[in-house]
Amino acid sequence: MNSTAISLSLHAARNINAEQKKRVTLAALTDTKTITQIAQENSMSRKFVRGQKTKVADAIFNATVKGTQAFHVTKDLSGIHVTANDELFHRDKPILTGIDTRSLYSYLLIGEDHRDEDY
Repeated sequence: MNSTAISLSLHAARNINAEQKKRVTLAALTDTKTITQIAQENSMSRKFVRGQKTKVADAIFNATVKGTQAFHVTKDLSGIHVTANDELFHRDKPILTGIDTRSLYSYLLIGEDHRDEDY
């Protein structure tokens, strides 16, 4: 991409309306097209498209974790007897998980800053 194309691409990203931003972000999240294809079709940089995808994916993940934590405060977990516990990772941060092996109910989903094993 030459400097004129980059300049036009940056300008297009600044002037994008909310509906266009939603459409671009949704396309990036669904992986129906590559980031490059989406950027070219909408005259914007791959960095902008990738940034939108990351921003929204992080917001969805954080809302899911917070919602799960709030839900579990009121849930009776006394019927859970056999569990499978593990760590998942999102953006290099550990997520503690716990699942009831009988029902496959996820009773634990907590984001942590670090693993205890790392210290």
